[in-house]
Amino acid sequence: MADISNLTNLQATEPLDWDQYTDSKESVPLPRKGRYQLQAPESFTFEASQAGALQARIDPKVVGPTNAGYTIRFQRVSAKPFLRGGVKVSQLGDYLRAVGIATRPATPQEQANAVEATAGRVFTGDLDWEARCSTCKFTLKGEEKFPPDGNGGHSPVIKCPNCTVTNDKGQTEPANLRANVRVERFISAAA
Repeated sequence: MADISNLTNLQATEPLDWDQYTDSKESVPLPRKGRYQLQAPESFTFEASQAGALQARIDPKVVGPTNAGYTIRFQRVSAKPFLRGGVKVSQLGDYLRAVGIATRPATPQEQANAVEATAGRVFTGDLDWEARCSTCKFTLKGEEKFPPDGNGGHSPVIKCPNCTVTNDKGQTEPANLRANVRVERFISAAA
């Protein structure tokens, strides 16, 4: 019998339903860099960006041509304007044009309403990888900059060049950073 008498403050847990138990499933692989069909979620969250502009978290799901079911987490679009070719545009504007929203929202409320109207819509976007260290702010963008995986692709894990962790043997080693997938460009439905 295992001796756990030295453990303190253990709490009794609720019994598990072993007959209905849901086993973990193999995860959908990380999408490679490229153009994909994406589907907007059914609901969104909104916040103010550091610049005070409306920012929407859109977290789309990949529907094709590969990696169907992969959800791109923490994907945000900001209404903060910037210049592109001498014309004011925004990430939120790019997103709305990609999903085919024809309205021209001007106020933060109108912008939020327009984003809500995209629920479940399918659109096209260019995806790529990005890894970021939250400690030192090191960032690596672009799948091609990640190390080769030995199978003609790239490994989604890199070592942080600045930060270390202590492993279970008490040794210091570089911290691992995992790639996240980002929508790098929204493709306008009018294009």
